[in-house]
Amino acid sequence: MPKFSAHDLAQLLHPQELEILEELAHELSDDDSEENDAEDEVRLFSRDFIQLLTQAKQVHRGPKTKSKSKKTKRRFSPSDLSPLDRERFEELDDELEREEMGKRTRRLPAVPTREEVRLLLDTAEEQDRNVGKRDYLIIRLMYATGCRRSELENMRLADMNYKEQRVFIRDGKWDKDRYVLIDKQTAELMEEFTYGLGLADPIFNIQDRQINRRIVHWATVTGLADRYDAQDRSFTSSSLRHAYATHMHEAGIDLYTLKNLLGHRFFTTTQIYIHLAVGNWLGQYERCHPLATFE
Repeated sequence: MPKFSAHDLAQLLHPQELEILEELAHELSDDDSEENDAEDEVRLFSRDFIQLLTQAKQVHRGPKTKSKSKKTKRRFSPSDLSPLDRERFEELDDELEREEMGKRTRRLPAVPTREEVRLLLDTAEEQDRNVGKRDYLIIRLMYATGCRRSELENMRLADMNYKEQRVFIRDGKWDKDRYVLIDKQTAELMEEFTYGLGLADPIFNIQDRQINRRIVHWATVTGLADRYDAQDRSFTSSSLRHAYATHMHEAGIDLYTLKNLLGHRFFTTTQIYIHLAVGNWLGQYERCHPLATFE
């Protein structure tokens, strides 16, 4: 069996691949099953391999330099990826990295529960003083369609098909047009709200940053913004898109349909995008974990 140096591994493998191998090696070295000569040899090999992988990761990071300035970590860059993986990275980064009150943020978005979305809708419907309950309908339409706020900004009356309960999304991300769906009551409310508009007129005539500010305003009124802020998460317009995807996923929509409705190019983006969908885990946990099945 040929021997590899840390430099060899660093040239052959991507940093993420090194992380995966290191995790597997740790699993083998931490195995607590009854020892025998063969298993003991595997553990010793795993520990040596972990050390080699650590050295290979250090090669990727480059040599340490002594400096009085603040230490900075080498951040993973999309340029490290293949062209296809770079597209996946860019799409996911676009979904997770959003503006928070005009500033870029790396905080994870809040994913409100069904009850929290209902609280947001009920509060806005009751207290909204805009003509035609504009804020309430903005929140409702974003949650009903799962659209991005830039897509909501660009909606025209001609894009709305109330009878068939669908909305045409023009020039979405990656220059991708698509259709999204709305429920019957939302269609009726929007038809009443847009009565008298010309076909080329914008639905809400509001810019995307204003859309975000209005949603953050109502999240603040309900106390949801503060609750998620304490968890170091941002409640923004993107939270409604995450809630849409999460709640549809929990209810059993197939991944192919959800991918198309969200306007994603890759299944992997949709899968990672709904990684916060924990609402349907409790039932499975209580069905499978021994402590949960004790009387």
